[in-house]
Parts: sequence; C-alpha cells; structure tokens
Amino acid sequence: MTCPAPSSQDELAELVEELRAVILSRTGNGPAPDRALHLLSPILFPIEFPIEERPTDHPREAGTP
Repeated sequence: MTCPAPSSQDELAELVEELRAVILSRTGNGPAPDRALHLLSPILFPIEFPIEERPTDHPREAGTP
C-alpha cells in the first residue's frame, strides 16, 4: 500500500509511535500450528513533489484504495 500522507515532524513522530505500538502488541504471539512467521518492514520516506502536484494517474486519484 502506498499512500502519501502530508505531516509535520511532530505528526510523523506520533504516527511512528502508533505504528510501533500496534506492531509490538503482536510480537508476543507464540508459535501455533496455524501461525507462520512474517517480516513486516514499514518504510517512511519523503516524496519529491508536494501533494498538490501529485500525478493525476496516482491510484488514489483513480479511486483505488
């Protein structure tokens, strides 16, 4: 999933903490026959252009979630 999310540095820090809490809440699950290990790697990086100048063919513009 790719979704541009305009944010200030404080908002970004809050988002990272919220994501961290959600991910860590699941790391205590022990092994079970119906469980498999998965690697989750969130990546956040700034985009090159302002959100107002996003290409018109961006999936969010086309109605794709």
